[in-house]
Amino acid sequence: MINLVNYFTPLNSKKVCYFIFMLLMLISMPTHSGDISKGKVKSELCAGCHGVKGISSSSIIPNLAGQKQGYLVSSLKSFKNGSRKNSIMASVVIKISDDDIDDLSSYYSSLSMAGNEN
Repeated sequence: MINLVNYFTPLNSKKVCYFIFMLLMLISMPTHSGDISKGKVKSELCAGCHGVKGISSSSIIPNLAGQKQGYLVSSLKSFKNGSRKNSIMASVVIKISDDDIDDLSSYYSSLSMAGNEN
């Protein structure tokens, strides 16, 4: 076991910062427990723009497949609360719940960017 008194001496201020940083990272890690199979069904709403398997055919519409789940959750919630602006996305996300967001983000993050899933 680490002797914290000796570990956190003034000469080890970098260790203190590192310890605090790591502790904050662990505490603030979001947990999203969406259902991939439900997300796949709900993704029909997104398929018109973002593609059936999350790969858009348009150069101005982002791919969703393979994106990190936390990023997708954050983006969708930002569109929903208005802190991220896009009139098309705003009209779509206003209709979905936080559970829908978790399910969709779980589904899209489970896909590869190549879009080769079943």
